[in-house]
Amino acid sequence: MNDLAAAGVASIETLAYPLKARNGAAADAWPAAAARDLAALQARLVRGRVTLVPLMAAAMAGAFPDEVAEDPALALLPEARRAELKAALGKMPASEVAKAKRAWAGQAAFLKRFVGARGRVAAGTGFEFGGYPVPGAGLHRELAALVRAGLPPIEAIRAATSTAADLVGAKPASVRFTPGAEADFIVVTGDPLEKIEDLANITHVVRAGEVFDPKVLLARAKQAAAPAKR
Repeated sequence: MNDLAAAGVASIETLAYPLKARNGAAADAWPAAAARDLAALQARLVRGRVTLVPLMAAAMAGAFPDEVAEDPALALLPEARRAELKAALGKMPASEVAKAKRAWAGQAAFLKRFVGARGRVAAGTGFEFGGYPVPGAGLHRELAALVRAGLPPIEAIRAATSTAADLVGAKPASVRFTPGAEADFIVVTGDPLEKIEDLANITHVVRAGEVFDPKVLLARAKQAAAPAKR
C-alpha cells in the first residue's frame, strides 16, 4: 500500500499488504507493523486522496470461518461449491485463524482511523476464499463488515454509493426523485442508519424508473444459473 500510494494510484483494492517487508518479516503481518509507520501511511493516503477498497468481508472468511459457514447467503451458491467452501472453512488450522483474526483487527483499526481522518473508502467485494463473499450478497456482507470494523452505517452506505460512483467517474451532478425521472434506487424495510443489515431487506428495486420485485429477479437468476436439462 505504501508503494502504491507513493506511485500516485487512485485506489487500492485490499488492505492485506500495508507496508514493505523488513528483515524478512511478512508484508501482511499487521500486528508487526509499527504504529508510526501506519500513521505515516494513513497521512499519505489521505493527502493523495487515494480511495481504499478494503475487501473486509473477504478477509472475514479467514478470520471468522465459523461465522462464514453459517452465513445464510451460502444457500445461493451451487450445492457443490457450497459443500467445498464449508469443508475448507472447517479444516482451517487454529493457528491460521488466530493469525487472520489479528490481521483483521489491525485492518479494522486502521480503517476506522483512516475514515476519521476523512479518508475515502469505497465498497467492493472480492472473492478471496472459494467464492466468499457470495456474488449478489457480497456487497451487503461488505457493508456489514465495514460497520463491524468501526465505521458508522452512513459511512458504509457512502462507500457503496457516492464514493464508489465518484471513483469510477459515474457520480451524477444531481439526483432527482420526481414523476417521470429515470431514477435508480431500492426500497427497504427497517433503518440502515441504525442497523446496516436492514439495507438487505429490499422490497422493491427501481431501475431507470421501472419497478422490479426482488423475489422475481432472484427466481430468474436461479433459473438462468440452473444446468440445462438434456
